[in-house]
Amino acid sequence: MRKLLLLTFLGFLGINAFAQNYTPAFTHTSGTQVYNTASPVIPISVTITPVGNPGSTTPYCATGPYFVAYDASHTGGYHYSFSPAVTHVKFEIADFQADDTLYMRVNGTLTPITSGMLSGYLPGCTTPAPTSSYVAIGGKLTSTLGAGNNGVTLTYASAPGTISSIELVHDRLNTSSGGVVWSTYAALDSCMQPFQVTADSPFCTGRNLNLHVPNFPNTSFSWTTTASIPMPVAQTTIADPVVPNLQLPASNGTYTCVATRGVCTYTASKDISVDLTPKKPVVSQVGPKCAGEADTVKVNTSPNVSNIIFDNFGVAHPCTISPFNFYAIPNIQISNAGIYKAVSISLLGCPSDTGSANITLNSLAVANFSFDLMLGCKEDSVQFHDLSLGNTQWHWDFGDSKTDTLPNPLHIYDQQGSYRVRLIVNNARCVDSMTKPFSINHPIEAKFAISDDSICQGDTIYFTNQSTVTPGTATPFDWDFKDGYTSNLFEPKHGYTYYGSYNVRLVVTDYLGCHDTAYKIIAVDSLGSASFFSDTVICAGETIKFAGDYSTIGGTYALWDFGDGHTIQDQFSIQHAFDNPGIYDVQLNAHYRVCKDTTYHQNIYVNAYPNVDLGPDTAICPGGQPISIGDLINSPVSNPNYHWRWNTETKDTTANIMVHHPGTYSVTVDNNGCTAADSIVVKKNCYIDIPNVFTPNNDGYNDYFLPRQFLSRNVSKFDMTIYNRWGQKVFETNTLEGRGWDGKFNGTDQPEGVYIYVIKVSFGNDTNESYDGNITLLR
Repeated sequence: MRKLLLLTFLGFLGINAFAQNYTPAFTHTSGTQVYNTASPVIPISVTITPVGNPGSTTPYCATGPYFVAYDASHTGGYHYSFSPAVTHVKFEIADFQADDTLYMRVNGTLTPITSGMLSGYLPGCTTPAPTSSYVAIGGKLTSTLGAGNNGVTLTYASAPGTISSIELVHDRLNTSSGGVVWSTYAALDSCMQPFQVTADSPFCTGRNLNLHVPNFPNTSFSWTTTASIPMPVAQTTIADPVVPNLQLPASNGTYTCVATRGVCTYTASKDISVDLTPKKPVVSQVGPKCAGEADTVKVNTSPNVSNIIFDNFGVAHPCTISPFNFYAIPNIQISNAGIYKAVSISLLGCPSDTGSANITLNSLAVANFSFDLMLGCKEDSVQFHDLSLGNTQWHWDFGDSKTDTLPNPLHIYDQQGSYRVRLIVNNARCVDSMTKPFSINHPIEAKFAISDDSICQGDTIYFTNQSTVTPGTATPFDWDFKDGYTSNLFEPKHGYTYYGSYNVRLVVTDYLGCHDTAYKIIAVDSLGSASFFSDTVICAGETIKFAGDYSTIGGTYALWDFGDGHTIQDQFSIQHAFDNPGIYDVQLNAHYRVCKDTTYHQNIYVNAYPNVDLGPDTAICPGGQPISIGDLINSPVSNPNYHWRWNTETKDTTANIMVHHPGTYSVTVDNNGCTAADSIVVKKNCYIDIPNVFTPNNDGYNDYFLPRQFLSRNVSKFDMTIYNRWGQKVFETNTLEGRGWDGKFNGTDQPEGVYIYVIKVSFGNDTNESYDGNITLLR
């Protein structure tokens, strides 16, 4: 049996001139444990997770505990995670045999195994395998030997990076071998830490040079330079030295630092090229100017530099390259006055010292004024008061195309309205102006509207006050309705008792005592009337006479409306006929110029002549069932106002009656006085003879019981049944042409005696009759 043992894995950051300090071999196969490296002591937390199905843990030849069983289903390995990340990982593999293969992933990425990572390994019970016994093929570690306890070391170094995780997997080809065992180690090489020289730029003449390297603990530093001016001795042994007062070109050169920390030595350099610092700029002002004018802040400095001007609020304003070194203030104000500063900057970024200047303005002329309104009924005056400062001249624009140059003018406005008054002042250098709006608004206008300019006698008219007065002032309103009545309400209403023409007046007085008057004419017309007389109930087609009466004073026309689509105009008396029954709303409408139109209504009830139909003549069988005759069109339900009168002995008053005897019957129908009549003849039409005995002895006389004679030819249906005295049916027929009962039952003569018959007959006039009785059989 052959056996493959994977013994130890180690990954590292880089290759140094001195050996790495590895942790002891890992002893756990899952979970997390901490292992310390040798001096310097660095704790490394290792989390191990099995990959695939590696099988039972079986150390071999003092190697392990990572084992993959020989069964093909147990191909797999282990995944290692490190905190902090390490720089070296080493695997010691024992008994590496033919067809055994290994591959690995570093930081989650499949990483090829190369021959430079491989070396011999002598486990506790085997000899080192010759170099030719293991090769790296296709990125995998493969054995070239047969069975035997062969060992190999796989070392992975990650320099200049680090290893956060690594995974080693056994990819078995030969399923007959016994298994794979390996041990694992890790190292963290601190000498691989980054080390470089940095400097605060820019490097300017007259300024200090600030150098920096990483300040490792327990580390000594040694600085040297190729510049002609040496570094201060006190600054050559610290991590952050300062070289004062750079000179050009004496301070140009390479500055080198060598840092020693234990076995680690770090070396780094920085080339320094010094730039000329610009001279301090001179700041000046083109002005001073007056507020609102344009002014400029200028900078005089070295050539080929850029400049930044800082205003009195500290806001930076970059300037263009010389000679355009200025900052324009297009509308300077008092708030712009103050200290302005400037800094010049070389092409390589060296700043100059700060220059400054105090920016000022000319003495100001400040315009200001107040005013007093003096109102009147015909014209208004305004007194203006100058409140300006620093000025010697005045110019007033009163907003009505008129001007003045006095300090405190009095101005008369002959029109009310809104005005903008402008005062312009100056002091021979600065000019200022102020504009103030004001309104002269104390209007007075008497104006009103009326609900109508023509009303009817006794009606009320409503007045809407549309007058204009100064808002917020108490104003009396005097109304004169010209019929002896007045009012001081804001919006009164008034009714006129008598017809006529009235010129209503409104007088308005404002708080200044000014007056205005408005007039409107109101026409008041007299009232009108309408009525008529006529019958109220007639029959359709009859003529009715209407006698009308209406007032013509102020009237325009009178219109009759009969409610049936017919109208006629301007007639006092008229006759009219209604063709159809119904209730008609007859109106006489009298129309007037102003007063409300008058309408007189009266309902005319037009009754219809009733239609009555008793149907066709009919027939009855005397002594038989009575028949019903009656009005086939009308009924008390559908026509509750109808009344019926029959010519019967009993003077029946119903819509239908029962008739027991032949004869002529008539009825009169009355609908509120409108009558109609109809009659019907009831004939005798029944010839049925029912015998009470028969003799079925074959002598040719009365041999059959059949109560129908040939003269009864109006019979349409006939049913007869015979029962004996015990209730047994002995005969039955419904034929109209048969001979009747021959006295036999089932071909056997029946005994003499009394039998019972039941007969049902239908006649051609749709009447039905039933008969029952006794028949005696004799022989």
